[in-house]
Amino acid sequence: MRHADRLSIFVALALLAAEPSVARAHSTDAMDWLIQHVCADASDKAAPVDPYGGCPAGTSERCLKINEALPYYRHDEPEQKNGHPLGFQRHDAYPITDRRYGGVVSANDFDFDYSEPYGVMHPGDGDGYDVYRVANGWVTGGDTRDGGGYRQSFFGADCKPFGGWVFFPVNFLRELRPGAQGRTMAPIRGSYWEQAGLPWPGHCEPGKEFSTSTLTTWSFVPGHEFGGLGGRKSKRIDAIVATHGWGWSAQPNSPARRISLERTYFTDLYSATRWKTWVSNPETPPKVPTNCSGPTEMVYEGNVFTRVACRDWSYTEINNPPRPHAPWPYPEENILADWHFTNGKVSPWSLQGGAMTSELMNSRTEADTKHAPGGVERGAGVRYLRLSCPGNAQDCGSLHQDIPVTTLPKANSYDYGFSGVVADEGDGVIDVSLSQRDAQGKSLWEDRFTAHVPNDYRKWTVKDSVYKASSVFLKTAQAFELKPGAFSLRLSLSPRTAKRYDILDAWVMPR
Repeated sequence: MRHADRLSIFVALALLAAEPSVARAHSTDAMDWLIQHVCADASDKAAPVDPYGGCPAGTSERCLKINEALPYYRHDEPEQKNGHPLGFQRHDAYPITDRRYGGVVSANDFDFDYSEPYGVMHPGDGDGYDVYRVANGWVTGGDTRDGGGYRQSFFGADCKPFGGWVFFPVNFLRELRPGAQGRTMAPIRGSYWEQAGLPWPGHCEPGKEFSTSTLTTWSFVPGHEFGGLGGRKSKRIDAIVATHGWGWSAQPNSPARRISLERTYFTDLYSATRWKTWVSNPETPPKVPTNCSGPTEMVYEGNVFTRVACRDWSYTEINNPPRPHAPWPYPEENILADWHFTNGKVSPWSLQGGAMTSELMNSRTEADTKHAPGGVERGAGVRYLRLSCPGNAQDCGSLHQDIPVTTLPKANSYDYGFSGVVADEGDGVIDVSLSQRDAQGKSLWEDRFTAHVPNDYRKWTVKDSVYKASSVFLKTAQAFELKPGAFSLRLSLSPRTAKRYDILDAWVMPR
């Protein structure tokens, strides 16, 4: 989550210069506003086109399906002069299954391209995600990851990690007309669970440590202008604009203080299509971002706000043929137990063979405890597991976890891997495998890759931040069917060089 803007005469005049929009009927299905759309042919195969402007003859518009290849990627405004023709951030919205709370949710990758190509996650670049869903009659977020607060959850009143950060009610979709708007103050509790050393999704007790004065407003804006920088054509798309402000007073002209707002622009074509943050009474004049069109100041609830951040994800890159989304680590999909090593013991993980030892660790560096609050979540710091392979070892052995096949969801394939960093000088090597095992532990099928693990990322080391220093190693396994006699699906991490490896987390996610 993260966002903010307001309609004004300035915006209305700007719309006149935008590319004409195409009239479209709006869906009353909220998931249509949370997953980007494609044009599908008579065989229901997505065509490599952007549906803006209408689908080609012989195709019709619908949402992306689970595990469907993407016919286009979305990213922010191109930066030709800085050598970034595909912008600085890619942001697609596709459906995944929530293995813990059930149902289909919207996965929204934040993939930065400041120094590394798109398609690989780097925590030190700020790569992350938002997860949106429909729950209890609301479009809501909750699970999020970024370079500042790391992985966080926003609980609703029922202590589920959604329903507190709301955007708009589902029934608002039956009222989409110029001027339609609404407001609410939903109880919300934020948890920086990763920096607090807690398991996902964090700690919550009903009625305790909730904010009940967080204002959310929403409105329908016909023909909102997206894109359009650098002389490029803009896109006019009807949008629902949701504004969320922490600690907001319901009274207009509230006492002057520094308040942050986030504003998200949802369209039933691309899902979250723009995001802005605004600040009132900034301590120092902010550097106003120029990567979005529109005004840099606004009046909201009687207070003046300055725009301090913005992303516009309306620019599209066509994939011909369509391409699957990159493996991306979403907790909702992970079927491993204790994947972040937060339960205080190595089990359900096992060490097998060799001379390797393990130790549960907490990173209490300034960066890794910056947002860890007090009280029940007093800053334990980011949890991880250190694997030590001695220099004289001929065989390091492996760390593995078995998942009973009786618990496996139906899937064509799996994304699997880990994130981590070497704690010593020089790089290390870990073999990563996903295998089917019989009741005696014999391998019946295997998919594997080799991870070359550096000891830093962009000069971040474990002495600075185990989170920012870690690299992510994920692969999509070849499709398989269970072999006769298969008892478990095993993820194995097998170091091949004598190093200390700090493993931040591990992943097995059904496609």
